[in-house]
Amino acid sequence: MQFKSRFDLSGFLAKGQPLSVSTKSVYLPNDLLIEILSKLPVKSLCRFKCVSKLWLSLICDPLFAKVHIKNQKPKLILTLGIGKSLVQFMKLESPFYEGNNRLTCPWRESKQDIYSCNGLLMARDCDHFYLWNPTTGFYKKFPYPVAGVRGRGTINGFGYDSSIDDYKVLHIVGVYEGTSAVFVFTMKTNSWRRIHHFPYTYIPTDFCALHGALHWNLPFGIVYFNLEKKKYGELPLPNHAEKSPVFDLALLGNNLTVTYYKMDSKVYIHSAVVWTMKEYGVSKSWTKLFVIFPIDLVGIGKRLSSVNPVYVNSEGEAIMLINRRKLVVYDPKKTSQKMKVIGKFYLKEVQGTLVESVVSPGDCMLLQANNFRVDAARKRRVKRCIIECFSWVLICGIVLMILLFFTVFHLRTQTSILLFGMDVEN
Repeated sequence: MQFKSRFDLSGFLAKGQPLSVSTKSVYLPNDLLIEILSKLPVKSLCRFKCVSKLWLSLICDPLFAKVHIKNQKPKLILTLGIGKSLVQFMKLESPFYEGNNRLTCPWRESKQDIYSCNGLLMARDCDHFYLWNPTTGFYKKFPYPVAGVRGRGTINGFGYDSSIDDYKVLHIVGVYEGTSAVFVFTMKTNSWRRIHHFPYTYIPTDFCALHGALHWNLPFGIVYFNLEKKKYGELPLPNHAEKSPVFDLALLGNNLTVTYYKMDSKVYIHSAVVWTMKEYGVSKSWTKLFVIFPIDLVGIGKRLSSVNPVYVNSEGEAIMLINRRKLVVYDPKKTSQKMKVIGKFYLKEVQGTLVESVVSPGDCMLLQANNFRVDAARKRRVKRCIIECFSWVLICGIVLMILLFFTVFHLRTQTSILLFGMDVEN
């Protein structure tokens, strides 16, 4: 990218210096300008688009988006509300809490887990698929591939194809029947394309996208789909791992990670061993990252049921979800009190990690901030409306009861008068 930028230093004049003094202009080298801008948050970059046409073309350049993503730290994605209709982001570096940053999603009710790739989130509801950049607010929705295709067992995936610099969505229907229908959506062409069927009859529990491929865990190993070649394949598992038909698959940074469980009986877990693949596709590169024992759960729980690694920060601490409900910081260097709880979330609420990016999901719409940001003022307005509606309903109910009482009293009075008149005549 060849960009030149000129900065006027008139705004940095010393106090008391007259503005009429001629000032020099500074030309920043291209690499330095890109390096500075790539470290800024997305909201600042959106404002800086108005500086000049040069800055606008730079920030909107796809090459700049790739550089910017590499300099951003990931955040944890948490889904809240009915049908994952709200998302919240949590910092993975201390301090972890980031305040009230809940956002309302463009979908009504997600029918699956939410997948992320390069700052974009993918989800689907009953009618459409959605690609959404929660940082910029832009989103794209598109319908299902074929309305008549139905089947038991559905698998979805979302990833980036570097060969054509595009994002793709995978949709598989009818896995259990053995004759599945597989469709691939390409964002640039805005169209679905049907490919050869999925050669397995299992539904995975975990998904992650890495190196232009979509990965799932099946009972016999890790299965992937290459987005460029449109081919399926299998990755080797650790040779010395504790073989088990059930294991968890996760993504730590740019490395695949699997968690095996050692049982001391048919019920209780003796330990959880986390392995990571240092070099993608190489069996010998599997390395044992750490081992979790029930004794490490001091102050957290008595039994160990699951370990789901999320992130390893710059201090070597691992952020993980323990027993599918407690988010902890695990420090393997400590001899005691290795874990510290930083939040209580269920497994279905933790949706992986997300980095801020300026990537736009194609021909998209803007979800206005005033429509999706859940702030205290909006909560107060909703609460006030509910109280007013309840008050009016209560008042109307009381008025109706009073009218009914007087109506019944009037009818009984008239009936009594009528009966009394008949008795007098007799």
